[in-house]
Amino acid sequence: MHEPVAVRFDKAGMLTVMSRGVAGIVTRIDLFGGGARSVVVTGTVGLDNAAFDGENRMFVSSFASGGIAEVHQDGKTRAVVPQGSPPTPLR
Repeated sequence: MHEPVAVRFDKAGMLTVMSRGVAGIVTRIDLFGGGARSVVVTGTVGLDNAAFDGENRMFVSSFASGGIAEVHQDGKTRAVVPQGSPPTPLR
């Protein structure tokens, strides 16, 4: 896994690892069914955290661009909170 920053289990027990790189890679590992891996490229730069809701939908945040997006199994994303401008330094 490339630059992992967060690890979560979804409601089905699938291990999900987010990578912080520019590709926004999410790796899923089936620990209970033989260890199969799937990798999706979200294109969301700087993933830093994730959560699953009661319907097992995955939501991620980005330290690089802000906002929150839902990530579908095929890697497509849907903005829930729009990406914002990068933070500006305090003066």
